Amino acid sequence: MTRILLVGFLALSYFYSCSNNPYPPQDRGKNIYYTTFGSEPKHLDPAKAYSSDEYTFMLQIYEPLLQYHYLKRPYVLESLLTDGLPKFEVYQGRPSYRIKLKKGILYAKHPAFAKNNKGKYIWHLKDNQSLPKINHPLELKKVEQRELVASDIEYQLKRLAHPLINSPILPVFIEYIIGMKKFYKSLKIEINKIRTSRRKEGGIFYNRQSDEKKNPLYIDLRKLSLTGFQKISKYEFRIILKK
Repeated sequence: MTRILLVGFLALSYFYSCSNNPYPPQDRGKNIYYTTFGSEPKHLDPAKAYSSDEYTFMLQIYEPLLQYHYLKRPYVLESLLTDGLPKFEVYQGRPSYRIKLKKGILYAKHPAFAKNNKGKYIWHLKDNQSLPKINHPLELKKVEQRELVASDIEYQLKRLAHPLINSPILPVFIEYIIGMKKFYKSLKIEINKIRTSRRKEGGIFYNRQSDEKKNPLYIDLRKLSLTGFQKISKYEFRIILKK
């Protein structure tokens, strides 16, 4: 009888060990959600991403200004980062939306926001400076966070027009937002100027691809104006449309 029970136990153990559960047994009972996606995500930058598989990850990281109510049908738009819904206005004869951000929305803690006693950013380095050797930014000891403001929305809108980012939704924004096409063309001209200057300095052996890999082109978008965006206050702004 003991022998029969032992054989039965071994057979049962073998059955469970051969289950088709693909997940590690040590993860059983933990707060882990497994899912599948149709294609491998290539970008987690919202200006470049274009597939629903990428947004599955990004929506765990970033929050948009607005969202759809999760349960209501037909779909109902509601505020997320905004203080109420955008207000439609006619501004200088053009259709526009006036949007106000909620106060107190903070970025995650990061060394990029860390300041010294004089109020200057610690890790915003000059050309002749370099970071300590690290594997991850959070290895830098001092980290801080700051509030989301209207200028951040302006900067991200400008990034959509950056030729080196090559945003897939830029044509839509060009069609609807005043000045978006002009802003894109001005950035393209500036990039060509920088490349021409580097080519002259580099001589006949200049290789643009390797040079820009070591020294990426940088244009300070904060210094350039986009006519379709108007900052009203620290938290409020206006998007001016063509139609």
